Amino acid sequence: MFKRKKEEEKQIALQAFYNIEANLLKNLGSFDNVIAFTSTSNHTDQMQNLYAMARHIAEDGPRILLIDTNLRSPQIENVAGRGKERGFIDGLLGDYSHESIIESDEYEKNLTLMTTGKVSDYADKFLEVNDIRNYYDDLRGRYDYVFISTSENIGIPEASLFSALADKCVVFTSYANLNNEVYDQSIELLEKASTDILGIIVTNYVFKETEVDELFGDK
Repeated sequence: MFKRKKEEEKQIALQAFYNIEANLLKNLGSFDNVIAFTSTSNHTDQMQNLYAMARHIAEDGPRILLIDTNLRSPQIENVAGRGKERGFIDGLLGDYSHESIIESDEYEKNLTLMTTGKVSDYADKFLEVNDIRNYYDDLRGRYDYVFISTSENIGIPEASLFSALADKCVVFTSYANLNNEVYDQSIELLEKASTDILGIIVTNYVFKETEVDELFGDK
C-alpha cells in the first residue's frame, strides 16, 4: 500500500509538471524567448523545478540557456552539480566573453548553463536597465529559449527588474502562500515594474484523496 501511494504521488507530480511545460510553450508568442522565473518566497524549489523543466524541453531539440541571476544566494551549482566561477554578472558588467562563462549541461546537449558569477567584483557598479536589456538581446540571438531564474522578488529589487525586462515572466509560489499577503505583495511589485506575467506555478500542493482517485481509480 505504501509503495503504491508513493508511486501515485510521483506520477501526479510528473503529470502536473508536464502540464506546466505544455502550457508554458503553448502560451508563448513567436518572439517570446527570454522568459524570467521568479518566486513569492524562497520555499518553492524554483531552481530544482526549472532545471528539470529545461532539461526535458531541451530533449525535443530547442537550444536552451538557463541562467541563475540570484545575486544573493546562487542555486544552479547545487542543483546541476556544476558551474563556472564566472557567469551572468561577469557577462553583464565585466569584460568576459559569452563562451567563457557558459557550460554545457552534463546530461542534455541542448541545455547550456550560466552561473551567477563573481558578484563581489562589481560592488561599486549599478545595474542599468539598458545594459540588462541589451544583454538579453544578445542572448536572444544565440538560443531558442533563455530561462532567467531570479531570487524571490519581495524585498529584492533586482529580481523584479530582471523579470520585468524579460519577454514574459512566470511566478513560482508555494501552495501555502497562494492568495495570501505574500502572494499579493509579490505580484504587486511585479506589476509596478510593468512585468508581463504569463502565469503562476504552484508548488508543494497536497492532493486530496478524491483527486488521487480521479487519476488512478479507487483503492
